[in-house]
Amino acid sequence: MSWRPPATAAARRVAPFHSLSSGLAQYPVGRNTIARTTIFDAVDTGDPTRVKRKLTREPESLDARDGDGLSPVRRALYGGHREIADFLRAHGAQLDVFDAAACGDAEALQRALGRSTKRVNAYSSDGFTPLHLVSYFGGTDAATVLLDRGAQIEARTTNSGLRGLTPLHSAAAGQQTDVALLLLDRGADSNATQPGGWTPLHQAAANGNLVLCKALLKHKAKRAPESDDRYRPLDFAIENKHAEIVRLLKPRR
Repeated sequence: MSWRPPATAAARRVAPFHSLSSGLAQYPVGRNTIARTTIFDAVDTGDPTRVKRKLTREPESLDARDGDGLSPVRRALYGGHREIADFLRAHGAQLDVFDAAACGDAEALQRALGRSTKRVNAYSSDGFTPLHLVSYFGGTDAATVLLDRGAQIEARTTNSGLRGLTPLHSAAAGQQTDVALLLLDRGADSNATQPGGWTPLHQAAANGNLVLCKALLKHKAKRAPESDDRYRPLDFAIENKHAEIVRLLKPRR
């Protein structure tokens, strides 16, 4: 998932959702071979014209899956190409529960969930639940659908590079403040730690998200938790020059 890390070297240690684009499949071209481009190559360019051209030649590629089990729609979202994801949907892409969650589409999500009691807490092939995906990409209505259907609010990711994150970590990383507020109101643990000892407050402070910082403190987040390498949320606010958050988090005398 595309995540723009904070500017400073220290802040880059907070790593909830890095860009997955660097890990996307590459198609090597040998000296005497012609590379076979796929719908995923077209999606990765971020060029809607190339995607349209590919679909015109190979309409069946709309339902293809890449080596990680991603659909073209979710691959586009992971690469930060929402316009292409919308284009694919407009041309008939079928959404499974993970695609619908990543799109933040509450109606499509209801259809994908159907009557199943298991899909709401299922894990995608790359280790995310639907609630993680909607928390990162946004969509309060879709998040509400999942929570009302029994989504586990403290579920942890199993992705090999992004293991142990809760949906609240995801919302803080994606700067989806409305979803984060919903999760907090539904009882999400404001002090949940991910590997490295980072809490949602570390991420919110690094991002300069004053609204979320205040909400986390209101929901009993510790003001000065230390990560495994002894960084506090205040340290990130100082290094990134978020003055209002610095004032909020400074020790009270």
